[in-house]
Amino acid sequence: LWMWGYRGDALTNLVIGWSSVDGKQYTLWRMTNLAVAGEVVQSNIMASVPANAFTNSVSSHGPYYYRIQVER
Repeated sequence: LWMWGYRGDALTNLVIGWSSVDGKQYTLWRMTNLAVAGEVVQSNIMASVPANAFTNSVSSHGPYYYRIQVER
């Protein structure tokens, strides 16, 4: 899995991207501490081969850690 991120068009938007596989669905998680499970940002994200991108609104300063989970 290849994952990347960059600031979107505003300081409150972060674009998260990752390589994807046709027919798969993904869940994007966000956490402020790697020792906790975190929160689901979005689930049931359909693959958009060769890569997915999701814009996440960030209302406060992090740091934030993101995790991509393959649902099926």
